Formats: sequence, C-alpha cells, structure tokens
Amino acid sequence: MAEDLPTRDEIDRGMTVEVVQEQDNNPGEPLIGDVRVILTDEHSHPQGIKVELDDDVTGGVKEIHPDEDDRDLPQGGG
Repeated sequence: MAEDLPTRDEIDRGMTVEVVQEQDNNPGEPLIGDVRVILTDEHSHPQGIKVELDDDVTGGVKEIHPDEDDRDLPQGGG
C-alpha cells in the first residue's frame, strides 16, 4: 500500500475527515466533512474507507482531522 490511510477501526460517525471523491477514475479535490455513515465493510481499502458525509458527499477517507477548526480545504457539498 502506497499511502498510510486510516482503517475502518479508526473512523467513527461524527468524526471530521478529509475525503476524495472518485469521478471517472480521476480523483477529485479533497473535501472536509463529518462522517454520517461508514460505507466500506472491509478493514482497509486502497482508495480509502468509503464514507458518506453529513452533506451527502461520498468519498474515500484520506486523513482524519483533529477537532480544531483547521479548515484550509473546501467543505463538502455545494
């Protein structure tokens, strides 16, 4: 595995994460949001554990963000 991505066990509902949406096999821009639903059943996934955010965005988790309001990246939705 090339990246050190969070595993399913490290992700919880309500957690703030950075996701990337896959669009026609091209990764999109990273978005930050709060996890509503964890969609991947496996322990890990090469593109990141797939989640649905509170604003209906779905994507693979690339990073877990601290609770502080450090929001340099665009928010999901819109």
